[in-house]
Amino acid sequence: MKKLLSLLVLLLVLQGCQGILPTKVESLNLVISPNISEETFLKVKNEFLSLLKTELLNNGYDVNKIEIQYTTSNNQATESIVTKMADIGFLTKLSYYENRENNLEVLLSQLEYSYNLSTDDLSAWNDKAQLDTNKVLLDHHYAGIYVGSSTKGQELYNKFNQGESLTWIDLNSSKWCHIVVTSQEGCIYPSLWLIDNFSRRIAELFSHELVVKGYPELMSKLANQECDIVVGPDTLREEYEEEWSKSFNRSTSIYNEVKMIAITQPILHNPIVYSSLNEKLDEGLLSAIKKSLMNIANSENKNPLLEAMDVKGLVESNNEAYDSFKPAYDYLHRIFN
Repeated sequence: MKKLLSLLVLLLVLQGCQGILPTKVESLNLVISPNISEETFLKVKNEFLSLLKTELLNNGYDVNKIEIQYTTSNNQATESIVTKMADIGFLTKLSYYENRENNLEVLLSQLEYSYNLSTDDLSAWNDKAQLDTNKVLLDHHYAGIYVGSSTKGQELYNKFNQGESLTWIDLNSSKWCHIVVTSQEGCIYPSLWLIDNFSRRIAELFSHELVVKGYPELMSKLANQECDIVVGPDTLREEYEEEWSKSFNRSTSIYNEVKMIAITQPILHNPIVYSSLNEKLDEGLLSAIKKSLMNIANSENKNPLLEAMDVKGLVESNNEAYDSFKPAYDYLHRIFN
């Protein structure tokens, strides 16, 4: 009887041990879009792979070999996921959206700093104190339409500040400055705002200028009153706050002179994706990958590879979240086809 009891106890112990043993996986392959130099990638990739292996083990999966591939083009990175040469991909949202019908699934979204403020209350977006206290990591940001200190700019802001609706005549009689037409914040989403509100786009404005040297030149032109309206990210004033006085020689704060008069639809950040046809990636492994990547990205100890890729954090996401990218995607196709 004692032998039988001992055998039963031994079996229960073994079953308990077996329950906590990690699931073994032979390999896991990741791929990134080429948003960093290959030299930087080679310097920092091993630390990331070692950390990911540890995190996966903590989440119940012992992966024998983890690799991460550096690609020379967004198309190459996307093709690696579609063909299952890679299991998990850090892609641009344009690459994902163009290939979403090829069984691509969104696992996570990247986080960036933006302002957690209501888009229905632009007075908050023009209040530096509220901007400072509501800057957080979000899976989206916005583009803003800003007026400067020119006579026309101030005329528009005074009308807006009094609660009057700006008309197409108001906007079309102003000098707009924007950057390259493929920039989401610097052209595409502001154009979509014009389309939504006036059935016109930036290219149809009477006076608009493509500023070829990007935001530094655009902000210089705004400071010199060569533009009445500029478009750019919701953090544009913060990014140029110091230069406004030091480089552009303005005598007062950028927040006093540059006011937001409109805000666009949210702009989602880049996704991390996989193929739904990849048999290796069952629900358990996907959950472990998701948790592991989030733990690494959201840690206070920033990983050098993710820092180089400008990944400030990660959050769970899905394909439906990226449906909102369709207007921007369609707009790009219209202007280039």
